[in-house]
Amino acid sequence: MCLYQSNFELTHSGYIVCGAVLRHDILWLWMGLEVAMPAAIKVTRTSHTPEALRALARSEKNAAQNVCLPMVALVLEGVRRAEAGRMVGMDRQAVRDWLRRYDAEGPEGLRDRPRGGTAGFLDDGRLAAVWGWVESGPDVERDDAVRWRV
Repeated sequence: MCLYQSNFELTHSGYIVCGAVLRHDILWLWMGLEVAMPAAIKVTRTSHTPEALRALARSEKNAAQNVCLPMVALVLEGVRRAEAGRMVGMDRQAVRDWLRRYDAEGPEGLRDRPRGGTAGFLDDGRLAAVWGWVESGPDVERDDAVRWRV
């Protein structure tokens, strides 16, 4: 019982009960009511097995797919989303977002998407030339280096 305020006041984040803010689900448990947690959204795309997704991740060069495909495989095997996210370094909300993209677009939906911003400084021909230099490696006599470093 509170002396100078009513027992329940509604706030944006929950109820104030004797000076303490409680979320709605905690308040209901405190009052003896049962609270049902919302069910996780199921992965409806079953065109790939977890093993096939892992094999695709091993052969893929896209960074986002390399992280997300094993996470989707874990979820398809029944691992909790929070645990699957922890295994690949994501939080639960990021796991949810990536799973929604996987359901909508399949493995191709997990690729990095083009981002806005300024255009690159090099045109396609010059960029191909730079990549050629990087892939061929330095010339020891000319460049005075054994390997390129970033």
